Amino acid sequence: MKLTTPQEKVFQILKTEIKEIEGSVSNWGIALIGPDGFGKTSIIRKIKEELNNENLVFAYLDLCIPDVCPERKNVNWEEYFKKIKDMLPEIDFSDVEKTESLSEKMERLSSICRKNKKRIFIILDHLEECKDWRVARWPIENHVADVILVSTADAWEEKESDRVATSFFIKKVYLDNPIDFVKDKEIFFEVVSNRFKITKKAMEELFESMNQKASKGKMPSWDDIFREADEIEEIGE
Repeated sequence: MKLTTPQEKVFQILKTEIKEIEGSVSNWGIALIGPDGFGKTSIIRKIKEELNNENLVFAYLDLCIPDVCPERKNVNWEEYFKKIKDMLPEIDFSDVEKTESLSEKMERLSSICRKNKKRIFIILDHLEECKDWRVARWPIENHVADVILVSTADAWEEKESDRVATSFFIKKVYLDNPIDFVKDKEIFFEVVSNRFKITKKAMEELFESMNQKASKGKMPSWDDIFREADEIEEIGE
């Protein structure tokens, strides 16, 4: 899977964080934060492809899916249990089914995985779709699993202000770094053309428009750039 240059940089940072966590006795969380459409899910897919091995297991849960996040209220952890069993068919998880308590199920599953030398990372993609963000902290603070949270920047900023999602044990990796319009023209073209179908002329005009705003002290974010590119694509310029 080929990533854009900014995505590849973030992938390497995320990879390093995961490797550091792998050697820790504590459970940790990593928050991958960036604008909608930047390619956060693509980065996560590459993480799963390259780092999944006999000791590291990445259980991906897309919170856009109703079965995973019913009515966008909370995570249906039964879907997590199913996924782990499907991914690790060689392990006997029958003890997990002997209790109805969710917390005991999670603890038993975690214990069985540790005994089999498996470190589990729960990936919660599209976290902004879930109303109760305490689900992001629960597996970490109860020593059940490590968690990778994937969220839009706007949603994270809103939730972080009331400390629902924040935790000492959550490291943050940001995608939305300001673009340097002197050095990063090629990256601008690469990122925008990877997502939008617009002409080269329209791309040049978009770049110049954003560059002018930046020169006047109004530094556009990637969200601003994507919004304008989306409008250009819609009207077919």
